[in-house]
Amino acid sequence: MNRIFILSAILLITSCSTSRGFNREALRDQLNSKSAPTNTDIKQKIDKKAQLPKPFKVGIYFQEPVLIGEEKLWNWADTDKQKILSTVEKFKKNGEISKVFMISPAVSSGTDLRSLRATAAQQGADALIIVSAVNDVDQYTTQWAWTYVALFPALFVPASVSDILFISRAVMWDVRNEFLYLTAESEVLINRKYPAVFRQDKKQTEDAKNDSLNGLKTELEKRLTNLSNSR
Repeated sequence: MNRIFILSAILLITSCSTSRGFNREALRDQLNSKSAPTNTDIKQKIDKKAQLPKPFKVGIYFQEPVLIGEEKLWNWADTDKQKILSTVEKFKKNGEISKVFMISPAVSSGTDLRSLRATAAQQGADALIIVSAVNDVDQYTTQWAWTYVALFPALFVPASVSDILFISRAVMWDVRNEFLYLTAESEVLINRKYPAVFRQDKKQTEDAKNDSLNGLKTELEKRLTNLSNSR
């Protein structure tokens, strides 16, 4: 049994000794629309005009998390949704927005932009905010990882490292003509060192998610304020 533990420790050291880094471009691609626009689509988008009434109604949809690797490390909690909902509801006070409501995946015919716009329109929304997020985990070890061969140091030597990247985004579309009103984004990177046996990727991902959503709240409020001032 001890031999198995030692071999496992050696495998950990040799396979996770250096940081692989993050491919941010690939991660952000997962937040974008699945369909690539054609030249005709681009021309049509350019020709579209803003047409929000004042005040306007907003539907908010949270996209399901994209699975990275073999384990889902996070999901949307009610508190996450409330953060964004309360941020948008602030604009009721100045008469810019009259109603804010959540759009459930269960009531939509699909998760593509066209289907979500149709669902939002059916529920009386003038604008649709789609909130999405993606994360990645980079695991590696420090120069002290060799001590894990003795097994006991794996309990107290913080030679294992996890870098947790979390990117959240909110995009607001016109439900009638797919005019893009705003895009807000927040990126957070958390670095944690820990003994090998105390790896906590789920907890660290939750911490990164919370920090990212707090940043997204700030960015979304800024862009909604700019939109309100320009109308």
